[in-house]
Amino acid sequence: MKTTFKTFFLFVFAALLASCGDLDEQPAATPSLKGGQATSEQLDLGKTYATTAQKALGGQLKAAMAEGGPVYAAQYCNAAAIVLTDSVAATLDVSIKRVSDRNRNPNNAAEGAALAYIKSAQAAIAAGNMPMPKGTVENDEFTGFYPIMTVGLCLNCHGERGKQISAELGLVLDDLYPEDKATGYGVDELRGAWVVSYPVDL
Repeated sequence: MKTTFKTFFLFVFAALLASCGDLDEQPAATPSLKGGQATSEQLDLGKTYATTAQKALGGQLKAAMAEGGPVYAAQYCNAAAIVLTDSVAATLDVSIKRVSDRNRNPNNAAEGAALAYIKSAQAAIAAGNMPMPKGTVENDEFTGFYPIMTVGLCLNCHGERGKQISAELGLVLDDLYPEDKATGYGVDELRGAWVVSYPVDL
């Protein structure tokens, strides 16, 4: 793995792009006791990768919103969100994906350990606590889960239909995502999670 290039890439991306629900504002991660023990350094590195992907996607969505409003942003996201995430992951030589229990794209549906993490994060929020990132190490691979929280910008496409989501945008969403589950959110709600995996022998 090209550590020097990756470090430079992370620095430049973090400096240039803005985010929806900034991971930098979340509490420091603590290791999970399930599976192998993940170190704080491994969790922090995974958070850096997740933050880079989130800033890249958030920056592009803000640009699309400024160019053509929520309808154009939804169309852009449909065409480019997964491609952009995969591109960042390939550049960093890690696995990065977004998942949710209320997914818009079926390819982002949370399953298995990711779904279990989301349920635990929701329980933490219900108890009045911030959801914490968690990670495990199994078969020499780190896997970390990092919460995605909604901010005001997110509600343009993920808020309530007829309120934040216009009738025009609703029709576009119905066309692009006939199985859409990702509406009805408010601010500071759990939208989903970033799942980051990389080999531990960096």
